Amino acid sequence: MRHRFRSDRRVAGALQLLFLRACGRPMDRFSVLPRNLLRYVAETLEASPLTIASLRSLYERRPTLYEHQHWARDYLGLRDLDAAAEADLAAMLALHAAEAAHSDELVTSACRWLYDHRILIPG
Repeated sequence: MRHRFRSDRRVAGALQLLFLRACGRPMDRFSVLPRNLLRYVAETLEASPLTIASLRSLYERRPTLYEHQHWARDYLGLRDLDAAAEADLAAMLALHAAEAAHSDELVTSACRWLYDHRILIPG
């Protein structure tokens, strides 16, 4: 982090990395960030504490947001969903569809499968 980002952008990059690692999907510009998370990341990086409420207020420039998301995705080794992976996912969901009580179970199964296969979960 220290070599990749300027000191005023390290917290933002770390937040992208944490969110992608935990959820498998990027944060959008309107995501609300918990104060405890902001404080923890700032303390860990020895940065000034942040009091912002959303990602939109953290990123004044949209290209910076996209650059940080792309860096975090590459750093974690996540890839986009391609045709072969989409076919595998559809096959897995077809098997689960017979036993699923609700469509939410299929969504959860799809997200888990994508996360386990290191594929970026679409927003």
